[in-house]
Amino acid sequence: MPPVATGLILLKLLGRKGPIGNFLHDHFDLDMVFTWRAVVAAMAAMSFPLLVRGTRIAFEAVNPRFEQVAATLGASPARVFLTVTLPLAVRGIIAGSVLAFARALENSVRPSSSREIFPARLPLFRSPSTAIFRSDTTATHFACWSYR
Repeated sequence: MPPVATGLILLKLLGRKGPIGNFLHDHFDLDMVFTWRAVVAAMAAMSFPLLVRGTRIAFEAVNPRFEQVAATLGASPARVFLTVTLPLAVRGIIAGSVLAFARALENSVRPSSSREIFPARLPLFRSPSTAIFRSDTTATHFACWSYR
């Protein structure tokens, strides 16, 4: 979904006349729109798919045989999850969290003027194996990839 559409949906939901914004204003006297809370909500909404992807892949990679063995030994489903599944998937959960945080940080932390840091536009350098380019906005948009 494009970021503009996500922003409009969040504005509609979190606005004072929206369902979530109205609830927050009536019960907690919190206004969400045009505050730092709205920025946090928007960054969380935009980076949440990266967290979900990393977590889902981590849980799918857990060998179900380990869970079956724990259940056979008398562990409850909650105990199997907490003592077998979760510890085996924790690396993927951390990786997804780091990716989500990096995405949120990339979209929220920007220099006041990228021209102060990078006065001239860097040309595109190409070699058979890598290419490096610079975006006009931040240094976090440096990328390298392989031509294979």
